[in-house]
Amino acid sequence: MRDALSTKIASELCARIQSGELKENDKLPSERILASQYDVSRNVIRESIKMLVEKNLVINIPGKGNYVSRPTQSSIADKLENAIHLSDVPASEIVNARQFLEISVMEKYLLSITEQEIAQLEELYAKMKAARSNYALFWEYDTKFHLQLIGCSKNSILTLFLSTLYRMTQKNIIMNSEDPVSAIEFSQSDHADIIEAVKTKDRERLCRAIERHLAPLHDFYKEEV
Repeated sequence: MRDALSTKIASELCARIQSGELKENDKLPSERILASQYDVSRNVIRESIKMLVEKNLVINIPGKGNYVSRPTQSSIADKLENAIHLSDVPASEIVNARQFLEISVMEKYLLSITEQEIAQLEELYAKMKAARSNYALFWEYDTKFHLQLIGCSKNSILTLFLSTLYRMTQKNIIMNSEDPVSAIEFSQSDHADIIEAVKTKDRERLCRAIERHLAPLHDFYKEEV
């Protein structure tokens, strides 16, 4: 009975947050006041608050109280990543999903990519070129390049899913390669091809470049199985 009450009250408070009645950084009434408002015990309210904290809708600040929060993209991505890990999905399927979504998203939004976004991709390409002898730094810029590419969709949900899949398949093939110099050259060739395909709005070239770029990941996870 208490669990049902806690869930009901948590749902009602959640609805008040989503509607904007309770705004981000607003302090929630005390457990005593909420218990009185809902005519339940403070333990029931405590459980309700705990549910909201787990959903990242409320944050508890010791000595100050409970405050309305908003889930960040990072916290949502963490939960999504954990859920996928717990479901024991094979890594090869995650790579396949990433490739399918990345190509599908880029095909759909290719025509809407702006000159400024292309310039940002070219800037990251130049930074990777300058960092070819520093494998860790090159990998850092490689990550930013792909997240920038994903962000061109301007669709927060697609960006969230793709960035999560990217994080889950972010194996540094270059640093683990027997010939990292050649691996970097191949990677940069793909990056240049991706940029050129984006600039010329060439869907087929873009698809081929992404598939070629992700091929080492497919090989990596085949060997890992």
